[in-house]
Amino acid sequence: MVLLSAGICTKSGRAVLARQFVEMTRSRVEGLFAAFPKLLSESQQHTFVETDSVRYVYQPIEQLYMVLVTTKTSNILEDLETLHLFARVIPEYCRSLDERDISDNVFDLIFAFDEIVALGYRESVTIAQVRTFTEMDSHEEKVHQMVQKNKEKEAKEEMKRKMKEMESQRRAERKGRGGAPKGYGSSTGFGSGSGMGQQDQGQNSGPQRSGGFKGGAGSGGMGSGMGSGMGSGGGAPAPSRSTGGGMKLGGKKDGDAFLGQLMAEGVNVGGSMGSSQGAPVSLASAKRQASLTGGIPQSQEAVHIKIEEKITLTALRDGGLEQMEVKGDLILRVADADYNKIALKVLVPDPSAKPFQYKTHPNCNKQLFAEQGMIGLKNPGRGFPVGSEQGVLKYRCATTDDSLAPLTINCWPNVNPDGTCDVNIEYDLEDQALSLENVLISIPMPNGKPDVGSVEGEATYNARDHTMEWSIPIIDASSPTGSMEMSAPARHADDFFPIHCTFVSSTTFSGIQIEAVIGEGNTQTPFSTETTFCVDSFQVV
Repeated sequence: MVLLSAGICTKSGRAVLARQFVEMTRSRVEGLFAAFPKLLSESQQHTFVETDSVRYVYQPIEQLYMVLVTTKTSNILEDLETLHLFARVIPEYCRSLDERDISDNVFDLIFAFDEIVALGYRESVTIAQVRTFTEMDSHEEKVHQMVQKNKEKEAKEEMKRKMKEMESQRRAERKGRGGAPKGYGSSTGFGSGSGMGQQDQGQNSGPQRSGGFKGGAGSGGMGSGMGSGMGSGGGAPAPSRSTGGGMKLGGKKDGDAFLGQLMAEGVNVGGSMGSSQGAPVSLASAKRQASLTGGIPQSQEAVHIKIEEKITLTALRDGGLEQMEVKGDLILRVADADYNKIALKVLVPDPSAKPFQYKTHPNCNKQLFAEQGMIGLKNPGRGFPVGSEQGVLKYRCATTDDSLAPLTINCWPNVNPDGTCDVNIEYDLEDQALSLENVLISIPMPNGKPDVGSVEGEATYNARDHTMEWSIPIIDASSPTGSMEMSAPARHADDFFPIHCTFVSSTTFSGIQIEAVIGEGNTQTPFSTETTFCVDSFQVV
């Protein structure tokens, strides 16, 4: 077939939307759609009309027409099939099939039309594939955004660490000068007797104060007298006056303002901000806090191991796997330098059951892992990094063997003559060693809200995304199967695909375990583990 144009027009022949697949002028397109209603007759039983040059294949949609303009040599059966696919795309993007709603979603409809027809010829796509192609949910973009956020977080933490180091240096410099305020000099300033005499005169020139150091006229006179003594070997005493350079008790230090800024940013630096005697304690607390940035919960040992696995699975609706891939990372974190010279004894499952491939970090001893299942450094004297996470092992399993799928989902839609569809969906936990939590199965519902007959768990209709969300709190060996029955408005079984699923689990798919952590002198080192198995992509197409 050669499709010239696809469009939606009013009953008077005004084009609301038109997409051309060959070179045509605007006046030509408007003329074709304006002539279309004049060719229709009330007694006509067909859904196509012809002129000397083109053929119109159309379908009424409420007060509008969905019209395809083709050449007269095109296959009429293919034209009708393509027309039905176009008509089913419109409810995907328009809530109500009126002119205003179609105008609001015109670009989404044009993009969808382009997925159906290219250069005048129909592509072999389904309604579910059109939806997937237009959404274009990019996993790479999500990963890039996560990497950027992590970089920003690390930069902020590095900035705070540098600020604390600078403050520590300023405190050390003040301690090296004896901690004296600006009004005092060094011990050499008291070199002449006349200077000391002028100091006494400066003190006596003001009124007597019982406190001595109260920051009033007396202390000002003291500072003045000392300045005169250091400036000259003798001479007349300088008049007593209060200056801004004298001692001020209770004044706010620059360090206090800096610590206050850190506390405003959420950093716990400890100590008292109002007392200079509390400064060393605050600095020690700040150093301890900096060493535990991104800190370790109390329940974790000094050696903590994380095992993270993600699954990507695409299953076929008729059975079998299109692809399945499970990727895993073993991440080590050592919080104490006394425990960094260690080796991990890893219990690797039988490769004949699940064909995983393993790859150790370049700094790790590959031969040691291959022969003994131990993860250790090539140079054991160096030790693992302290205070940061280090990936030491990666593993991967890629297969099309459907017997290895941890969970299978089967959907059985049965289209009725009245325009509804009876849908039965069931799941089966194939790997009963797993315990899947917070399971969410999302089924497309493009034609409206269904009527749910029975369900194990909870079913909720998402009107915004046109999906039925079936949530199951937990799937394990005690409840490995479940089903849901519902009736939904639909014209084709493709409307209910692709089905998406997400879950999390504290048990790994691979079955990998840490048997022991061996420290110096072949001693057992206490450790803690954290395992996660989650979904990167899980769908039935």
